[in-house]
Amino acid sequence: MKGAATYDEYLALIKSIKDQDRKTWFNQTEAKLTQGEEKLNAYMKKKRDELIGNRKYIYDAYSPSLMFHYAKNDIMHNALFEIFKRMPQGGNLHIHTGATWDNDKFTKMLADDPNVYVYWDPDAGLKPSYPNGKLYYLKKAPTSPNFYNYSKIAKSNSPVFMHSKKMLTFIDPRVDDIEYIWDGFNDYFIAVSSILKVREIYKKYYVAAFKHQYEHGNDYIEIRAGVPALVDSNDAEITATEPSKSAYTAEPPEALTLLKAAYREAKNSGCPDLKVKAIVAPSRRTSKDPDSDITEAMAILKCIPEWQRKLKDDDDSEFIIGFDVVSEEDINHRTQDYAQKIIDMRSPVSFYFHDGESNWVDNDNIHSAWALGTQRIGHGINLYNFPTLLGKIRDEKICLEICPVSNQMLRYTKDLRIHPIAQFMQQGVKCVICSDDPQIFETAGIYYDLWEVYHGAMIDLSDVKELIKNSYTYSGMTTVEKTQKLAAWEKKWQKYINEIQSLISL
Repeated sequence: MKGAATYDEYLALIKSIKDQDRKTWFNQTEAKLTQGEEKLNAYMKKKRDELIGNRKYIYDAYSPSLMFHYAKNDIMHNALFEIFKRMPQGGNLHIHTGATWDNDKFTKMLADDPNVYVYWDPDAGLKPSYPNGKLYYLKKAPTSPNFYNYSKIAKSNSPVFMHSKKMLTFIDPRVDDIEYIWDGFNDYFIAVSSILKVREIYKKYYVAAFKHQYEHGNDYIEIRAGVPALVDSNDAEITATEPSKSAYTAEPPEALTLLKAAYREAKNSGCPDLKVKAIVAPSRRTSKDPDSDITEAMAILKCIPEWQRKLKDDDDSEFIIGFDVVSEEDINHRTQDYAQKIIDMRSPVSFYFHDGESNWVDNDNIHSAWALGTQRIGHGINLYNFPTLLGKIRDEKICLEICPVSNQMLRYTKDLRIHPIAQFMQQGVKCVICSDDPQIFETAGIYYDLWEVYHGAMIDLSDVKELIKNSYTYSGMTTVEKTQKLAAWEKKWQKYINEIQSLISL
């Protein structure tokens, strides 16, 4: 007979294995919970158990097993939602320009501007120059009847307005019918790609977006930032055949200069301890001339040291902290495509590669990210396929930026109970929770994502604390900045624990 010889030996074997697993857990250094934290921890576990109840084996009864657009309403009315919403959530290390704010507030801002138009031709479908739902800022009223004044159609709640607004979000059952999910996802970025190049709109958008994220619990943000050429209006674009492109020189692009100005304005408008840093992130999407895409990305990388120097923050810390390439991995440029040029350049810039956002075992971008010396990895979902690399990333304390809601909505892990973050934490890999594209998924802060991980991976309050603190520890801040942020967060956390006691009862 194989296995235990006695029942006592059987129990001892199970305990031994579980104890060994716990020794590899990612938060071994986290201090024991205080009495107040233990009370909250017990309350949270009780409420989670009640949510599971006798529905544990009914697939559609537990929110993390449902796609977020179906689960969101239940999450918002769950007993623990307010617990997570009130938490001081630290930083958000993975959030993209263009999808940073709130959809309702964004569309209201556009509807208040008489110069905003949306293109809509229900009979033509998508056109190369004018995709349906694309937004424009036009000082000269267009002659085509397919350009609708946004202010007018918003006031009447016309079908065009409702359809175009729906295209700016993924919280809708229509996404279930999208065969290639990135087509629907990219429709959003196409819709806003022109209007968010307009200086006036760009600045207002990011001031409001940074304030919005701050008000929802994140006092530190690292934003993946593109560098579009900004314009006064989109009038020329609707007649030109090619959009304008930036020329990359030692002078920082206006998009980065205005992004920093927006951060400073938000900070001075009721967000005193807000800190924002940028990771410059051109797209890895392939065009008609794939070589030119890589050449352009490398031209940006070459300029970053000068941009860093000229855009230093008021305390002499960096505003620009690194470089990345973004967009869908499986069909676009591999990270390896950039490797030779990156190595030859010997750039001093830190890398924060957006890799492993794939379920495929033959997608080896995450290997390239590690070999090129990345500081963190954006997503890293398919790391579970590569045990040797997982060990390297764990031992070298390369943190994974996990975006649960995004991963689910883009169909990488439809059931968040089997999201690989549980395995990563079990194996001792450092992780942090991020929101990726909160405007598209209609999330705010990171509390929806934290809620999903808490319920899906069955973690406890000490794990939640570690995930939050990692947003400072593995950030691109200086050591001094990290120390200050962590100390300030500890005070906020203790205040939160004291105040939350009145809301919980066992």
